[in-house]
Amino acid sequence: MREYATWAFSIVPGSDESPAWEGFDAELATLPGVYAPPAGRLLLAMQDGQPAGCVCLKGHNTTTSELKRLYVRPTFRGQNIGQQLVKMLVEEARQSKYQRIVLDSHISMKKAHAIYQEVGFRLTNAPDDFPENLKPVVVFMECNLSATATEAVI
Repeated sequence: MREYATWAFSIVPGSDESPAWEGFDAELATLPGVYAPPAGRLLLAMQDGQPAGCVCLKGHNTTTSELKRLYVRPTFRGQNIGQQLVKMLVEEARQSKYQRIVLDSHISMKKAHAIYQEVGFRLTNAPDDFPENLKPVVVFMECNLSATATEAVI
């Protein structure tokens, strides 16, 4: 996950000062922490004995969860690992009886947005409590898990 943060900071200048990173060091120190079952998940993709990527699910309440920290290491990109991780996470959320998954992502993360849309996420509005000054540079999406599996996971 530290590699994920280093990567994110490198492609989005100034992102290390975003509220999204508040408490990140504590998050790392307590893994799986908020991503532990039963409310959360931390999925790690392995290939040839090496960690290839990860994605996390954080429960907000009994109906809503949040996709966090999707990352595929550079040497493993282009192999659909990100899409597989997101599909698996959606299924885990569905089995946990969540009704929807929300996410926010920097506007520059176009490849991730394409993966999310392929898996069934759709654009949505920012939460009311999201900082107004950050809304122009963030994409908000959600996946309705009440939809049938073929609708939500292509």
